[in-house]
Amino acid sequence: MRREQDQGAHTTALAPASRRSAWVYGTGIGVVVMLFATGGPLVLAWLTPRGLGARAMRASLPVIIMLAALMVLALMALDGRLFSAVLGQRLLVLLPIALAGVLVRHRVAHRFSTERLRLVIYSLLTASGLLLVLNALNRLF
Repeated sequence: MRREQDQGAHTTALAPASRRSAWVYGTGIGVVVMLFATGGPLVLAWLTPRGLGARAMRASLPVIIMLAALMVLALMALDGRLFSAVLGQRLLVLLPIALAGVLVRHRVAHRFSTERLRLVIYSLLTASGLLLVLNALNRLF
């Protein structure tokens, strides 16, 4: 598999992902999406070492998150947990917000170099992980 550099047409090979790591991260992404409704941190943790440029990262991230969320929603529908009036109301409010976030990200992300984007990604991963841990600890006590 080849990728195109953000700066030009020069191509380099992507870092390979083992089948085992793909299954581990894929399962983790599904579990985290089901438990916390956020799979982004694990998707970023899996994509970042692959050596994708900023443009490819921006294109891949929403697609992978959407696929993971659709799989979780399909399982929830099979279990009968998707049929609620409150869910429809939340969807009407949150879907436009999510779309606006993607559009804003596409407008400003090109201003970041790949290295700076990685720094932002690692910072967001750390912050979101800490927030998830704090939230879980708060629920325990």
